[in-house]
Amino acid sequence: MKGRLQHVISRVNEVVDLRTCVDGVQESLAAENYKTAAEHVNRYLKFDKGVLESESASESFNGASPAQLLRNAHETVVKALDAKFDEVAEQGATDEVNEYFTLFPLVGRAEEGMQKYGRFAAAQIAKDADSQLKRKIGGEDVQFPFLLGKLLDSTAKILKQNKKVVKRHYGQGQSLRLVSILQKTCDAHALTVLEHFEEACTLESVVANQSDVEMDPGDLEQLLGEMVAMILRAELYLQYVRKTITSELAYIRKVEEAGEQDQQIAPLPDVQNFGFSMLSGDLTVKTQGLIAAYVKLEERELKQNITRAINLDSVNETGATAQTSSLVDDARFLISTSARRAMSTMSTDCFCAMLNQICALLETEYLGLFKAKIQSSLGSGSLADFADRGFSFVRAAARQGSGSTEKDKTDSITITLNNLEESRELTLWLFKDLEARVKDMYKHATESDAGKIATCLGQLTSTANQLEALRKDAVSQICTSGLARDLKPMADAMIASRYVLSEEDFSSQDTGSLVITNYIAKIRAVLEKYEAELLAPNFELLLATLAEHLAAQLEDAVLKTQFNRLGGMQLETDLRILTKYLSSLTQWSCREKFTRLTQMAIFLALDSAQDASEHYADSEYMLWRLSPQQIRDVLGCRADFDKHAIEALTL
Repeated sequence: MKGRLQHVISRVNEVVDLRTCVDGVQESLAAENYKTAAEHVNRYLKFDKGVLESESASESFNGASPAQLLRNAHETVVKALDAKFDEVAEQGATDEVNEYFTLFPLVGRAEEGMQKYGRFAAAQIAKDADSQLKRKIGGEDVQFPFLLGKLLDSTAKILKQNKKVVKRHYGQGQSLRLVSILQKTCDAHALTVLEHFEEACTLESVVANQSDVEMDPGDLEQLLGEMVAMILRAELYLQYVRKTITSELAYIRKVEEAGEQDQQIAPLPDVQNFGFSMLSGDLTVKTQGLIAAYVKLEERELKQNITRAINLDSVNETGATAQTSSLVDDARFLISTSARRAMSTMSTDCFCAMLNQICALLETEYLGLFKAKIQSSLGSGSLADFADRGFSFVRAAARQGSGSTEKDKTDSITITLNNLEESRELTLWLFKDLEARVKDMYKHATESDAGKIATCLGQLTSTANQLEALRKDAVSQICTSGLARDLKPMADAMIASRYVLSEEDFSSQDTGSLVITNYIAKIRAVLEKYEAELLAPNFELLLATLAEHLAAQLEDAVLKTQFNRLGGMQLETDLRILTKYLSSLTQWSCREKFTRLTQMAIFLALDSAQDASEHYADSEYMLWRLSPQQIRDVLGCRADFDKHAIEALTL
């Protein structure tokens, strides 16, 4: 009984609500209160169909169908909203347009409301864009980057301002409809601006380099600056729109997967047939074309400037004996300028494309120049007269007066090596500088874009490695063909020297043998010139490379020399003196290069051949660089050791 009574009361209340809706719509329309009218209609749309068709509802309307009355009221409100929206839109009354825009979802016309508002906003964008372009065409000082930026800012501003409104009144996911409408207008007018820009600066002709007259560098810089500014504005806008689209699509897919479409304020866009793709829009396509043109012009200018720097290359007169040429400093400025300018577009594609071109330039023209200089200096003939043929053009200029040209100086092998080292450091500096800037400027990049940038930046380290490889190869050539060859006779002299010593001989040579004294004197004479004219990293590389050659030569000489125990001890002393001298020339120890030699001396200083097995086994902390057979070969140099005893050793 109680339940039936509650049901009856509920029905009565619903009938009363029906009457309120019908009367409220009529009263609100009469008072032109469209918001209240829309709210009444919204209540009607939520009524249970059974209530609308019940006898009690019909009786309260004197036999008339409440459903029909409310349908009529619904249609009346929709027509009134349409007419009123069009009226205020015609007047350009933005505030009122925004107000009526929020009412369409209440009367079940969300899609229609979005279309009407989108057309209004697009018309406003088009009107402003046309007005600005006419100013430019009319001769006013309005820059093309400003025109494009104004257009894109206006479009983005409307999307941002309506983001919360759309979400609140239309529901999340509905911004896709507004983006679709506005982007068509934005694309069309952006295309017009970019086409006028290309025509005004004859971009196609400039890129194709069809003119017989080289473009003024100042004009080219201005053109590149304008292109960068336009790419930047387009990229920032497209990033914002892509972010909006991605967010909305993610929400729609989530709703579809959960099967909650019916719970939305308005039907969600059908993303399968939405027909909207940022990748195929005119703005995107045209911007990609602009990026391609920019990269081609930037690359051409960089090549031309590097060529000028090569032609104007001169020795940096710093007063220091270890010199470089102006090319490295010029390259640092030119390359970093191009890289930073491309980076400032905020376009991953543009930045990566320019990085690829920079690395290609460094690995071809720039690296090729140094290869040619090295080949010219080292590639022909003997290096015995290396110093006379161009070791020190600073001294040569003083001796020859005007006979030594600036090109001769910059072709000097020492300056070339110094330039290589500076260029390697330049490339690594550029990598670190750009990497730090990327972390700041591209911190919002997608995972995919961040990966592309990291890969392209990694090419700089690869280029630095190529510069380092060329530097090492040049130093190796100097050592192999020149220094080591000149020093080999001193190592061979050990064959003829006496290392079978008496107690008296050994005591007289406690500060080193005459052979090693002369050997060090020769090394000092050879290295003196290099130490003065090479940068510290180059001299250390030269010394390390030379030490390897010397160690190999001495090992060969030792195996051709006869020793007794005192001779072996003398060899240990000589090696300590040699490594101490070489280590004094650099910041690292040369002893590691002579480890095998030192171990050879240890076995040569043993009391007997049988001691070798015990010494080899007991040296727990010694990492032997000699194989058992090599140890037997060394022991074979002891004139007083029995050959059969050596062969019988267990090692």
